[in-house]
Amino acid sequence: MNAKSKIWIVGVWTLCLCACSDRTSSVNDEPSVSLPIGFSSDVASAESPQTRGTVLTTIDKVRLFASYTGTADWGPSSSYSFDYMYDQLLTKVADGSWTYSPLKYWPVNPADKISFFAYAPEEVKTKGYISVSAASTSNPKFTYTLPAQESDKLDLLVAGTLNCTNATKKVSLSMKHALTQVTFKAKNGAPANISNITLSAATVTMPGTGTLTFNSASVPASASGTFIWTPDTSTSKLTIFTADDKLGGSKTISLGTFADAQTLATFFLLPVGDPSTQVKFSLTYTITKTSGPNSGNTTALTTTISPSASPLWLPGKVLGYTILVIDDRLEIDGSVTVEDFGNGTDIGGGGIPAT
Repeated sequence: MNAKSKIWIVGVWTLCLCACSDRTSSVNDEPSVSLPIGFSSDVASAESPQTRGTVLTTIDKVRLFASYTGTADWGPSSSYSFDYMYDQLLTKVADGSWTYSPLKYWPVNPADKISFFAYAPEEVKTKGYISVSAASTSNPKFTYTLPAQESDKLDLLVAGTLNCTNATKKVSLSMKHALTQVTFKAKNGAPANISNITLSAATVTMPGTGTLTFNSASVPASASGTFIWTPDTSTSKLTIFTADDKLGGSKTISLGTFADAQTLATFFLLPVGDPSTQVKFSLTYTITKTSGPNSGNTTALTTTISPSASPLWLPGKVLGYTILVIDDRLEIDGSVTVEDFGNGTDIGGGGIPAT
């Protein structure tokens, strides 16, 4: 093979390109190609994926999509589709390399562009949580439906790298956390009047399905990076997310008069922006009062509260709410914590960084 015909595109995955063709590029045709797109890693091993109920930092499978746009840019108002690569499974094998079949190719024309999109983990596909527009659909979207049980929660990673040419040299698919992680805690808000609070159930009611689209490269980066969420706010798509790790069934949490808050539940939820009109938190509990007209009595209650408009629920953010239980009402402690998921780690020590 002529060495001049080799073009290398190296990302956090290294794309090794070979072969050649002199076909003329066309938006309506597969691009002229010189080299098959390959994936390799300089790391000899890959860690096992960590997905269930945890922040995802290692992956060994990725679903990849690609759109060939000729000399034009990808954009949300364009008519391009995922017709060049669709739902391609990339698998990281024991020696650290990424494998897939059949091979696809890189354009010869230096002005031709391909945009790449990806999601992980593979479990969101096998469990039916995610669906993607058909390969021929213009302006394609990812549609994601979250599992309703806390114990089934999954972190979701997505990436979009737009308008790459054969001069790019490196195609970096930086996988970003697409959901908002929310932790709820509770404590006795009136310990002088309430001797004990026994929590038995906690739920979050909010949109459970949303569509994800990718920005044009010309659009300034938003808080969500290269993608935008649109939650489905229709009544039929509202979901009751149920805590079941520490609560539910025979599991209860006793608050007593302790000053420290007790963790109730942690969810991965849709980034709805302003949660005040879209999210409701409900808590079922019994209280034992030490003063007032019902002193000594135990009362069972289910009470609901909505978060304030700030802080916003954004992708890749970790929010912590402390709920104060005050008799028959709930209050949210004013010091809501907001953190990032963190930079994660390089996948397999040199694969796809979860950032």
